[in-house]
Amino acid sequence: MKRWDPKSWPWPRPRPRQVSLKLERTVAVMLDVEPYVIGELREGLGVVKIEVVPPQVLVRGPESKIDQREKVRTTPVDLSSLTQSTEIEANLILPNPDLQFASAQTAVRVKILIQEDKTEEKPPVKKK
Repeated sequence: MKRWDPKSWPWPRPRPRQVSLKLERTVAVMLDVEPYVIGELREGLGVVKIEVVPPQVLVRGPESKIDQREKVRTTPVDLSSLTQSTEIEANLILPNPDLQFASAQTAVRVKILIQEDKTEEKPPVKKK
């Protein structure tokens, strides 16, 4: 059996005449974390406050790809099964695939304060 010889290939091997490189400075910035809340609470309950801890995370990436107005979002936090105040751990999602977390922190705590709606009916006013 005859072995294949790369030199016997009938076409010339492609060789790039130019290689383009773009060198860019890497920067690190603090971006706000925004909870991604889905679902609704059952009737009679209301959300008083949603807090993210920590409220910001350090990310880094190419200077041209970082926009300080962008926010890091959490994975979805579903309210539909909640019946009381709770704290949920949620993973973080970067706004741009060119960015990366500057620390090992890739999750936050989402604190949800729930309260019963107090829509008490007023007794009817008696007329004299």
